[in-house]
Amino acid sequence: MDEALNKRELIKLAVLETSSLSAKDAAAQLSEALGAEQIQCIGRKFVLYRKKPEEQ
Repeated sequence: MDEALNKRELIKLAVLETSSLSAKDAAAQLSEALGAEQIQCIGRKFVLYRKKPEEQ
C-alpha cells in the first residue's frame, strides 16, 4: 500500500464483510500507519490520499 500511494497518491480499498473492523476503523488505522489522509468512506470501501514525494 505504501508503494501504491507513492506511485498514485490515491488508493481505494475495501474491507471484507467477514472483517471485525468497520471501514471507518480500518481507514483510520491505515491512514495513521501510512501517513495518509482519509478522503472518503462509503459502505465497506474507503479512499486514502498521500502527496507524492518530490523526486530529485
